[in-house]
Amino acid sequence: MSKTPINKLPLIIISAILLGAILPMTVRGNSDAGTPAASGDSLSYNDRRRYDYFFIEAIRKQNAGDYAAAFDLLNHCLEIKPDAAEAYYARASYFSEMQNDSLALRDIEKAATLSPGNDTYQERVAQYYIGSGNYDKAITAYENLFEHHKDRSDVLNILVQLYNQKKDYKNMLGAIERIEQIEGSSDELTLAKMNVYEMKGDTKMAEKTLRSLTETHPNESADRDDSFYYNRLKYFKDRVLVPLAYVDFDEYIEELNNERDVLNKDLNKALKDIEKRPDNKKAYNKRDNLQQQLDANQQKFH
Repeated sequence: MSKTPINKLPLIIISAILLGAILPMTVRGNSDAGTPAASGDSLSYNDRRRYDYFFIEAIRKQNAGDYAAAFDLLNHCLEIKPDAAEAYYARASYFSEMQNDSLALRDIEKAATLSPGNDTYQERVAQYYIGSGNYDKAITAYENLFEHHKDRSDVLNILVQLYNQKKDYKNMLGAIERIEQIEGSSDELTLAKMNVYEMKGDTKMAEKTLRSLTETHPNESADRDDSFYYNRLKYFKDRVLVPLAYVDFDEYIEELNNERDVLNKDLNKALKDIEKRPDNKKAYNKRDNLQQQLDANQQKFH
């Protein structure tokens, strides 16, 4: 499976991100060579000064277009400080540029692991997993991101889509419910839950969810001419098991009969085309497609 290369940020933005990550740690003033630069910093004062110099110089070289020099400087930074998340993150873009996606991913994963609270690193590694089709790891990355930012419904929206890829309907519903906790209930979220119940095959819960929605619009749902009712019917016309409780049967069956007549007409035409040209593959494909649609139409009568 080919992997989607990591998207590159403009150099000026990369510089701002990386310099923002490193400059707050820089210690100003004099200190003894053997004294740590700051509380919790494993580097001595002099090593910290060297690291800061090489890292900022790497960004300067990058902005000047001297990428080879910038790459060497970042490697030197990691020799001084092997746990420098920002250096791994910066180096990943060079591996990606060289089409070495496995090393690029390794560096991004390292940066995300070393700095779990950094949104940029966490989202970039998650996006890389999605691009490569590794949805399990993408889910883990976005769940970790949400753990650090409980107010980010955009992350939950992505998780809903990822869980849908895995057909994990239980966690799809859980993600939608978490969105409701952040944004409050809405028609859109209720309909989203109804969709999941239908995909799950739980028609009772799907119908119950839709009924609860119409109950929140009592004046509208009681009137067959209102926009709310017809918007729901139009949107869910192909999801028969739920809206049957609300549909005008005569009108609905007439619509199905008209659809069946058109499909039969097109199917007969496709069969005649096959008789005339037995080697016409498109005619066979059209026949199979029309037959599937006709079978689906017939199922709606049961």
